[in-house]
Amino acid sequence: MLRSAPRVARRALLFTIAFTIAACADTTPVAPDRGTAAAPQLAVRSDPEAEAVATLRYATRQYRDLDAAIADGFVSVRMLCTERPNGAMGTVYMNMTRAYDRVLYPEVPDGLIYEPASAGRPKLVGVLMAHAYRYGETELPYQFLGTPLAPILDNNINAAIHAVAVWVWRDNPNGLTAPENPRVSCSAG
Repeated sequence: MLRSAPRVARRALLFTIAFTIAACADTTPVAPDRGTAAAPQLAVRSDPEAEAVATLRYATRQYRDLDAAIADGFVSVRMLCTERPNGAMGTVYMNMTRAYDRVLYPEVPDGLIYEPASAGRPKLVGVLMAHAYRYGETELPYQFLGTPLAPILDNNINAAIHAVAVWVWRDNPNGLTAPENPRVSCSAG
């Protein structure tokens, strides 16, 4: 009886070794080949457009009240809302200190776009990322979200403003950075 215990143990050991060898006989490597493995995909991806919209909405939430924008240094540069075949560009308010700084930071937008309202309180519909140029200064090829800045105001005296409209408060079927928005109306009401 004593002899059978080592025999059982030996058989168990042989069975374990045979099972381990059989399991390892598969051609699949235990560790992935680091040279050919694809980079892991994260469930959350970084989308510059979504990040910019979220930042602009956060940075301009207090300017839904036009009085807050005026108190923060925004001045009207284009009182008339302009309607075109592709939509409207509302009334534009600019913070000229920001516009002349020649940087485009979503945290500190340069301009605001308001839609006229019948109740007398304009509605914030978009943001302008802009640069103001004094005549004689070199116009630099700035872009925001891949869209080049385009002239929106030229007073023929001493400055021009180039900007990209970003429709963060009113969806635009023409695109987030299209110059006009067909869902913006110049008719108060």
